[in-house]
Amino acid sequence: MKKWFYTLVFIQVIPFLIFLGSCKKNIIEQDSLTIPTAASFLTYTAQISSNSQATEIFQMEVNGSNILQITNANNISNRFNHNSIFTGYNSLVFTSDSISQIPQTTLLYRYVENPVSIKKLDSGSYKDQFPSYSNFNNILAFVRDTAVVDTGVNKVYSKLPNRLYVYYFNKGILVGLTNFASGRIGHSSWSLDGSTLYFDYTDSTQIPHIYSVPLAGGTPNQITKTPYGEAEPSVSPDGKSLAFSLFINPTRTAGAIGISGIDGSNPKQITNLSSTSLAHEPSWDPSGTLFYFSVYDPTKPGIPSHIFSSSLDGSKITQITSGNGETSPQASKIAFPF
Repeated sequence: MKKWFYTLVFIQVIPFLIFLGSCKKNIIEQDSLTIPTAASFLTYTAQISSNSQATEIFQMEVNGSNILQITNANNISNRFNHNSIFTGYNSLVFTSDSISQIPQTTLLYRYVENPVSIKKLDSGSYKDQFPSYSNFNNILAFVRDTAVVDTGVNKVYSKLPNRLYVYYFNKGILVGLTNFASGRIGHSSWSLDGSTLYFDYTDSTQIPHIYSVPLAGGTPNQITKTPYGEAEPSVSPDGKSLAFSLFINPTRTAGAIGISGIDGSNPKQITNLSSTSLAHEPSWDPSGTLFYFSVYDPTKPGIPSHIFSSSLDGSKITQITSGNGETSPQASKIAFPF
């Protein structure tokens, strides 16, 4: 009887231990390892009520169930919390804007789930926005607007062009990757091997396009050039494609989701919701078989933004959320415990 029991335990336990050993721990957060499940999850930004300007970070399963509010007013009061990105099995980084502070600053915060804590990653008179994380080499990229304080009574702030920075968690150092003389940088996304950053940049033409720049440094290379511009690139899980916001009119008040090769080749429009809606902020599902994005209609300010999913050919589009306003979806197999 004992021999049979030990044999059964050996058969059941050994495969689990092999699986556990094969799960790569994230470098940045080793405190409490949670093995990813087979399901996909979304973190996103949402208004906490229809009459409140404040926004918080939430998480849910991709079918819209098991909604978990991650940030709240007790953590950071009177702020817009938005643009979250996972940086470990139990941590994420997000940006937070002051509602009342003038001039307004935007700071990076890190949320750790176990034990629960939120702390600033930076400070100063800056706007640090649009974080993206490379699990391959444990680096956080973000865009910084550097504000120069006028010591006069009015405290007038002048601004230099914003820059794309990378923060090396292991080394604790910050490095600037771009040095444009003018223009604006927006969202960024890492290549699969962490060697390249893709980002949108708007020059003097006021039309945004997607560029790439090596982590090692160098001159950014423009890789897309559709008539009305592209923004918010998202690298596919296999590293071979880019999803992005594709503007479809000269005023860029309407847009769709587009997909191209990783080098910007063969861009094509995937979604076609309406001539007035703006589909943007794409995020790939970890399976690589669909993507998520947010939609709002600038001509209908009373109707809030919601999150949708789409097949890669745009043949199946599903609305996932229907609350007070949800944006900035980020898909992952990582989940905080529900």
